[in-house]
Amino acid sequence: GCDLALDDFGTGLSSLGYLKHIPIQTLKIDTEFIRGMSVGTFDRYLVQTIVGLARRLGQKTVAEGVEDEATLSMVKMFDVDFAQGFLFGQPTPIRPGGPAPLAPAVLDVLRMAPPRPAVT
Repeated sequence: GCDLALDDFGTGLSSLGYLKHIPIQTLKIDTEFIRGMSVGTFDRYLVQTIVGLARRLGQKTVAEGVEDEATLSMVKMFDVDFAQGFLFGQPTPIRPGGPAPLAPAVLDVLRMAPPRPAVT
């Protein structure tokens, strides 16, 4: 009954491997690429590619690090599903002392997740 999001997508060496083996519903596009969209075509092409890949795999996308209206406009133009960042608000703790740790049962579910079906 929960969805999984792959955080900082595009920065880890095995990000694409995770897509094959973990049932992920959402790709969170790393802040580095979102901030770079306004200054370079490489980051724009990369964001477009990640969104296209997510669409083909039936996944949603989140733009991390949206801090101004210009970046939000670009994120919308590239059809990213969700945005997060200081434009919308400062991070706040869930409760004093931070979030509760994952229950052992949740960790067991994550470990036993079946591999994703092949995309044809």
